[in-house]
Amino acid sequence: MPVIVGHLAQMLGGYSYVNVFVTIMWICIIYYLLFYVLLRYWTKSILISVAAILTAIKIQMFFSFSYPMTFTYPNGSVLRSCFDIFFMAAILAHIRTHRPVFLLAAGAVVGLCIYHIFTTGADLFLALCAYLGMHYLSPSYRRYIFTGLKDIPINLMYVGFPVAVAML
Repeated sequence: MPVIVGHLAQMLGGYSYVNVFVTIMWICIIYYLLFYVLLRYWTKSILISVAAILTAIKIQMFFSFSYPMTFTYPNGSVLRSCFDIFFMAAILAHIRTHRPVFLLAAGAVVGLCIYHIFTTGADLFLALCAYLGMHYLSPSYRRYIFTGLKDIPINLMYVGFPVAVAML
């Protein structure tokens, strides 16, 4: 996490406490905006989306790890999981369209998360594996990612791609 935030702060005019704080604030603002867009796309309800956003902000503001201030420990904020929105959007897009490009996009996000914060990336990697496993185990969903032996290389890529992205 410090590497990405440090580079972003450097782009704001130099590495300083103020620029790091501003970077973290902007990441949080963008995260909640993207979270709202994802919820609107998923639920198609303004009320549920706004309620979820307000609940998420309340949890961040009054979480016991955020004492004495929300951004005292950046790992206690959404900065820890700032890429999960893109992962969930890719999985949701795959659920709705069944296009393999969305699984590769989810894998790329997982690789970036592994680089950003290993534990969050590992959790998303396990979620991706569980999603793929559900497809393999369920005959009605298997046809969306595996139709025969010709699909083995792309299926191996779904799992190997996140590791390759993390190593870049």
